[in-house]
Amino acid sequence: MGGTVALTIRFPDSTEFRMLRWTNILPWAFNNVDFLIEKSEHLVALMEQYHTMKADWDKHVSTGAPLEYNMTSCYFPDGKLVPSGYGLVVVDMVNKVILSSQGYTHLGQEHGRLLEDTEDPDDTYSERRRMRMLIESRRIRYGVFMGKDGREIKRTITSLQEYEDRPKNTYLKSMPIDMNPYTVIDYEEYTASSQVDLRRQVLTLGFTLSDEEEEGWDDWISERCQE
Repeated sequence: MGGTVALTIRFPDSTEFRMLRWTNILPWAFNNVDFLIEKSEHLVALMEQYHTMKADWDKHVSTGAPLEYNMTSCYFPDGKLVPSGYGLVVVDMVNKVILSSQGYTHLGQEHGRLLEDTEDPDDTYSERRRMRMLIESRRIRYGVFMGKDGREIKRTITSLQEYEDRPKNTYLKSMPIDMNPYTVIDYEEYTASSQVDLRRQVLTLGFTLSDEEEEGWDDWISERCQE
């Protein structure tokens, strides 16, 4: 499952994009060595779909002609720096901070994804490649496994094989990722006080909110959140 999530990215040159994106991009986009080292090819690939959909929207919306891509209407009109759908992710590559308030995935954590043997290990979008790079670069050092008896087992992970060969009768509960130089801060997506703190942190980082965005935050908190 998945859906849209508000995503704002401020790149190292302070260029900023405020978007709606589909949630399934999040682990590949940010739980990724290529992102953490700010590899230019990864950043280009991260924005490729956005630019494609934006060109489709800009070309067709004014004339009323059918959009070329089915997903364009999910991403546009253009997003705002306001929680939407699953919530909000703000990636500040200037201050090296990631603010995450969404229930789809944990940025800075992995939870035992199944890897397809048929995946091309050199494919930019390959989960097998992504996990191998995290492990080989020692961004992932161990996993926490949960047995049927509820007992947690901490196990060192030094290879892709160790990642896949989990202890019998257990499931992989979590694998922390060393996100250095980034700090990931999580916020409860449907708690009013947490969302107020999130908005405050967005402003503290130097982002500005339009009157429309301020109103959108107020609506999100009053309509979607509990005290």
